Amino acid sequence: MGALPDGWLGVEIAKKTLGYRESTGDRFAMLLPVPLILGRIGCLSAGCCGGIVYAFGTWPSVPVEIGFQLVAMIALWRMRRKHWQPGQHFHLYLIGYGLFRFGHEFLRATPKPFLGLSGYQLLGLATALAATLAYQRRALGEKPSA
Repeated sequence: MGALPDGWLGVEIAKKTLGYRESTGDRFAMLLPVPLILGRIGCLSAGCCGGIVYAFGTWPSVPVEIGFQLVAMIALWRMRRKHWQPGQHFHLYLIGYGLFRFGHEFLRATPKPFLGLSGYQLLGLATALAATLAYQRRALGEKPSA
């Protein structure tokens, strides 16, 4: 989760430094779920990143996240193909993934030291908020990055 906002910030700084004002996020967003799926396959094989134990067993946190990423990839592919929300795909992905991760973390067996929230949840909310602001700026006709 932390690599997404850090990478976004790095791209923003590079684009500003180079004076590049075009959107770069649509193609990138469509492919972004792939390494996250591969990483979660690694989690499956290593047995990490598990879910909480509840009445019916253990929450399948890794398969659920793989499912989210597959749905996101298909949705982004369709958006690109149909020319829906051009220039906003990366923002929409970050909003969706940030909110998904916030909710999904309640069912993951991760420490939650921040008033019952995990660091991933705080980062997910912050990422979704920043992406929402970037989405709105772009929708109002400004030429921000990504």
